[in-house]
Amino acid sequence: MSTFVPSEFDIRYPAVAIGCCFYNRQPNYQQVISSIEKMATAYPGDVHAFVYLSGATSASRVVSRLTIRQPELFSFCHGPNALDEPKYQVPLRSVAEFILTIDDDCVFEADTVTRLMDAYRTLQVLDPQLNRLAAIGWFGTELVEGRLLTPIEGRYNLLEGELREVDYLGSCGALYRREVLDHPLLARKSWPEEIGAASDLWLSFLLRTIHRAPAYLIKLEITNLPEWGHSLWDDLNSNDFPAAVSYLTQRGWGAQKPTEALCSSPIT
Repeated sequence: MSTFVPSEFDIRYPAVAIGCCFYNRQPNYQQVISSIEKMATAYPGDVHAFVYLSGATSASRVVSRLTIRQPELFSFCHGPNALDEPKYQVPLRSVAEFILTIDDDCVFEADTVTRLMDAYRTLQVLDPQLNRLAAIGWFGTELVEGRLLTPIEGRYNLLEGELREVDYLGSCGALYRREVLDHPLLARKSWPEEIGAASDLWLSFLLRTIHRAPAYLIKLEITNLPEWGHSLWDDLNSNDFPAAVSYLTQRGWGAQKPTEALCSSPIT
């Protein structure tokens, strides 16, 4: 294990855009907004959050009920239910180099954006060519013989500063380079019918097969919030998930051996 010391190139913390979908879990909205404000305040670089109100007819009506201490931090918009596509696509309106995608069913600690970016910078020290488009999050798993190892959430008891390479990365609380999300195959119209609503499966597949980039987990502290009867997993994903995994593995997902099964380095 070695201590990570950023080079002169790495000292500047790049701008981060946050993409968040509100899925009509209105009792959670205030906590999510407050969490975003805390993360942005703690991050040494610029942050702007793009919040998409899925299925809402008016963003201003919802926003007027919220206490927003840093209004300049947010851009709100609304539209039809487009599953997870808005949290990938709407932040591309910014010029930020990195995008953190989150949902409205959990909140993160204030240092989350900083920890994710420090992990990314560590990966650049380890192998800048391989890891340039690497994605980093807090939950995911590996493919073994065409199946994802389960359970997924909480599967790995990671240590502080530990990076674990995985095949599947959940897109709630994940940091991506904008080039990864700004790809035509990630547009909703390009999602294969076979993946259903499992967009992060499709994104994990694209990351590995199109971008030739790895996905990593780090230890993050999160607080789960109630889903208030709006669970994408229960409503849309749970029945179709195995078939979607099978469809993607038949098209080359997991065929390449992971670059490293386990890679550890302190993140400072």
